[in-house]
Amino acid sequence: MFELQKTTATLSSEMPNTPIPITLLRGYSGAATNAFDQAIHLLQVVLQDPQARFGFGQRPHRNISICSQDIATVPNMFQLSSGESSLLNLGLSILRDADLSSLRPEQASDIHGIVIIDEIDLHLHATQQHEILPNLIKMFPKVQFIVTTHSPLFVLGMQREFGKDGFSLYQLPESIRINPEEFSEFGHAYSTLKKSQAFEQDIRAAMRDANKPLVFVEGAIDKKYIERAFELLDMSDTAQRVSIVDKGGTGNLEKLWQALTKLDTTVLSQPMLVLFDCDAKKSEASTEMIYRRTINFCVANPIQKGIENLLGKNTLERAIHKNPKFIDIHDEHNSTVRGEKKIIPTKWSVNPDEKMNLCTWICENGQPEDFSEFQSILELISELATVEEPSG
Repeated sequence: MFELQKTTATLSSEMPNTPIPITLLRGYSGAATNAFDQAIHLLQVVLQDPQARFGFGQRPHRNISICSQDIATVPNMFQLSSGESSLLNLGLSILRDADLSSLRPEQASDIHGIVIIDEIDLHLHATQQHEILPNLIKMFPKVQFIVTTHSPLFVLGMQREFGKDGFSLYQLPESIRINPEEFSEFGHAYSTLKKSQAFEQDIRAAMRDANKPLVFVEGAIDKKYIERAFELLDMSDTAQRVSIVDKGGTGNLEKLWQALTKLDTTVLSQPMLVLFDCDAKKSEASTEMIYRRTINFCVANPIQKGIENLLGKNTLERAIHKNPKFIDIHDEHNSTVRGEKKIIPTKWSVNPDEKMNLCTWICENGQPEDFSEFQSILELISELATVEEPSG
C-alpha cells in the first residue's frame, strides 16, 4: 500500500560531494489501497454516513470498529444489525473476490462478473430494502445481479435508482417478464395494508362507541372462565359494568396493544384493559386510559401455561376423574443430557383438543373454591370499572 520513491541526499559533511540514495514514503497507492478505499466507500453506502470509516484496535486486541468523525459509533463490527452485516458482507465479498482474481480493479465500477443471491431482501428492514440495497448494486455497474425477492420495496427502490428499463423482473416459476407494477407481492402488500387499515378502523370504532370499560383477553376460553368466576364469587354487579372481548390468541392481543398505543386516544370513551395469560410474560404498562396487565402465575398449581394455571390440583383431579382426556400427564422420569443425568418432574398440560371441553365442564360443575385464584383478576377488572372517564 506504500508508494515509495527514491531520492538523494547528503548525509554528512565528510562526503559533501557524494549523494547517497535513500527511500522516502510519499503516500499510499496500489491495489491494496484501492481495495481498502472501496471498502470504506461501501461502508458509507451501507450505513448512509459519508464520514464512516473502519477503526482498528491496538495489539493484542485488534477489534475492528466503525468510526464517524473520529468517534467510535460501533465499537465492534459484531454489533452491527443483521441487515447491516448482510449488506456489508455482500459488498465486501464482491470486492474480495475481485481483488483475489486477476482483475485487480482500481475501483468498484471496474469489477465485472455475475452474483446470484436467493432472497436478497432477507433480514433487511424497509430503508435497507428500498434505498441502501439498490445503491449498493449501483456501485457495481458491470456486475450482473441475479436475485430473488419477495419485497415490493426493493423492486420500487430498483425502479427509482435504475428506471423501469434499467433492470429486468421475472415472475417465477413461469419465468415471464413483467413490469414492476405487475409484481404479485404488490397485491399481497396492498391487501395486508387494507386489512391493517380495517383493523385500526375497528379499534377506533370500539374506542368511540364503547359504553362500558373493555377488557380484552386472549381467547373465548379466558372470557368464559372469567365470566363464570364473576358469578360464583358474587361479583355479578361488576361483570355487568364491563365488556369482556376475546381476541383469538396472544399474537392478536399483542397486535391490539400495539395498535391502541399508536392511535389518538382523544376518541376514547371508556378505559380499556389488555389482559395477557401468565405465560405471555408481559410487563405492566399503561398509556392514557389503556392498560396492559398479565394474569398472576400460581407456582403451586399443576398447569404452567394459560388461564388454566389458575385451576388448583383438586379441581383438575375431579376433572380427570370425569374425563381422563382433559389432562395430559407426563410422569417424573430420568433424563441424560450431554452425559448429565437429570430428574424431570411430573408435568401436567391441558390437551389442546380438550381445552374448551375442560372449560365447559368446570364452568358447569365448578364451585366457588375452584375459582378462588381468579379473585385477583376480578379485583383488577373491578378497578378498571371505577376509573373515571376522561374529561372534555
